[in-house]
Amino acid sequence: MASELELIALYSAITQAFPDLAGPLTPIADQHREHARALGYRADAPLGALQIPPTSRQALRQLIDAEERAARDRQEGCAVEPEPERVRLLALIAASEATHVLELTVLSEIS
Repeated sequence: MASELELIALYSAITQAFPDLAGPLTPIADQHREHARALGYRADAPLGALQIPPTSRQALRQLIDAEERAARDRQEGCAVEPEPERVRLLALIAASEATHVLELTVLSEIS
C-alpha cells in the first residue's frame, strides 16, 4: 500500500506550501500514518518532488482527488485480498478515506 505513503507525502508537501492548512490537514495526515503502520509500514518513505498547485483551493482539490483514488483502490483491494482480516482492514481504511473526501470538500468550500 505504497499509496498511503504517497498520501502522507502529499499532505506534508501541501501543509508546507500552505501553513494555514496545517491545522485541519495534520489530523488527516496522522490517520494516514496510522493506516500505513496498520498495513506494515514503519516509516514515511521519501518521495520525489510533488507538484503542488499555486492556490490552497487547488491543493485541496488535489487532496480530494487523491483520497477518492485511494478509497477506490482499497475497495478494489478488498475484492482480491484472500485474508479476511486484511479485507476488514482495507475496508476500514477505505471508509476513513471516504470521510476524508467529505472533510476536505467542506474545507475547500470555506477556504
